[in-house]
Formats: sequence, structure tokens, C-alpha cells
Amino acid sequence: VSPFPLRGIGVEIPGEVVWSLTGQRVTVSMKPAVEMTNQPHSSEMHLDADTFTPELRLRSWMPGDIFCPKGLGGRQKKLQDFFSDIKLPRSQRVKVPLLVAPEGILWVGGLREDERFQVSSATTSIVIATMTV
Repeated sequence: VSPFPLRGIGVEIPGEVVWSLTGQRVTVSMKPAVEMTNQPHSSEMHLDADTFTPELRLRSWMPGDIFCPKGLGGRQKKLQDFFSDIKLPRSQRVKVPLLVAPEGILWVGGLREDERFQVSSATTSIVIATMTV
């Protein structure tokens, strides 16, 4: 495996990249919150654009990675433990794309978003990330 997935690749807003390990396409765009009415599905995530620096990267997980999975009340969880809990085989873990900002992991691609960056009633701009095969 090339070192590319660990280092990651930059993702522009708006922009699109192909995750080389699976061929999945990750598209990122931004809209004013007033235009958003639908709830995202598992292959799409909505983030509050004001909660993170827009210097996004797509990369593989690394030992020691942590995030605050949505639904855990803001508690941190090691990504390794999250993968174990959902019974994701070790051989598949490196293939899961992580959308990351300087503040942390925003989205464990297609699996769970980080609660710290979710949309709220105070959100003015929403970053939308979509993953397709």
C-alpha cells in the first residue's frame, strides 16, 4: 500500500477526490443553512462550517486516532475501539476514508460523524460531504 492514504490528500470546498483504496468518490460543497431541508443519509454528512478550519484532508486511520462519535454525548472514543465495536475486520480499516480538519476527524466515511461539528440551530453555513462508489 502506498503512503498516500496515511498522509492523505487535500480536499477543496467545493471539490471532489477519489479514494484510491476503494474507488469511492468524496464530494464536498457548501450551502447556506437556510437552503437545507433534508436530513442526510449514511453516504452524506452535514457539518457546521463555522466549527472547523476549511483545510480538509482525506486519509486512512492511524493508531491513536480519536473522535467524538455522534450519539455518545460528546465523549471521545478511539477509532480503533469504534471499528472493533462495529465489527469491522482489521483488513478493512485502512480502507475507510476519514475526512479530517485541523481540529480533528469530521467523518469516518459512511460510518459515523463527529458530534463536535454537527449542524445546530445556530448554523449559518453547512458543508456537505457525499461519498459515492
